[in-house]
Amino acid sequence: MTWPTFWKTHTWQTQLLKPLSAITCQIARRRFHKFQKQPSDFSPRPKVIVVGNIVVGGSGKTPFIQWLGQQLNRAHIPFGIISRGYGGQAEHYPLEVEKQTPASQAGDEPLMLKKHFECPVVVAPKRRAALQFLTQHYPQVSVVIADDGLQHFALPRDFEVVLMDGDRGIGNGLCLPAGPLREPIQRLDFVDAVVVNGAQPDSLPRQGWGFWQNLPSEKKFGMQLTPVRFRSVLAPQKTLPLEAFNQKPVVAMAGIGNPPRFFKTLQQLGAEVEAHPLKDHQAITPQLLQALRSDSEKPLLMTEKDAVKCEGFNKTQTAHWLKNAWYLEIAPEASMALWQKIQVVLQKGK
Repeated sequence: MTWPTFWKTHTWQTQLLKPLSAITCQIARRRFHKFQKQPSDFSPRPKVIVVGNIVVGGSGKTPFIQWLGQQLNRAHIPFGIISRGYGGQAEHYPLEVEKQTPASQAGDEPLMLKKHFECPVVVAPKRRAALQFLTQHYPQVSVVIADDGLQHFALPRDFEVVLMDGDRGIGNGLCLPAGPLREPIQRLDFVDAVVVNGAQPDSLPRQGWGFWQNLPSEKKFGMQLTPVRFRSVLAPQKTLPLEAFNQKPVVAMAGIGNPPRFFKTLQQLGAEVEAHPLKDHQAITPQLLQALRSDSEKPLLMTEKDAVKCEGFNKTQTAHWLKNAWYLEIAPEASMALWQKIQVVLQKGK
């Protein structure tokens, strides 16, 4: 989601909302302390890796899960993914996501992950229910990745990873609604790994990142998202090289947590970008595409997360507006030292 300006600094709005912010922090602390005293669990169950964040908005959780899934595949470790399925509305839960499940039911991120991996993906508002469903129907799965389950304390966990946006960090460092924090920054003291997206751990500025300097080095990791190629939205097997839009005017849209990051990437690739930031998880409709592109011949660039939301269209009616529409394929790369740390936890109790 787009952050209001006062989340990045201290303004009169910040001061006005500070009392409510203190209440949010207090409630979050109380819930976490209760979890510490009585952690949720059930047996038998697979190992659970929770991937989440402590700030509102995108931080790179989905690309990180892509990277983690790749490591599990290479190690021949059977895994599954559970998620809230935000942005989707199914008739029943838990819902097992198939490759043909509409994003309007599954949510954009679970559908995107299902298309990347031959593994079970289950969504439910209650992640514990999703975990129980997956465990019951796929007993061979030995690891479950829980997308955005950090604050979902009904969910057992063996390893917690927090993603942090390298551009925005924690903003003004205050809890909602005066700032972007879901929990006090001290919550990072209790997680297993903090991954900063888009920056190297040792290159972050001291200003605004004081909390980072205080974290132990064995807990700090980086992740980079490398552009690979463009793929056609209508026919993903059709590709274009990264330089295809160099010095060319394009229309770009992004319904992700931090749209400017995507537009900046396109500009670095040489495109002349007409930027249209959307709300995170915003539905894509033919009417929206038409409003964005008065000229259907002009290239339309989007993220893969947005592209999966275009698959449910009646292609005969929308092919005109998806003509010359492309999504940017990216390759996430995180520290192998983090993978080694995760492997140690996965080996425990075997």
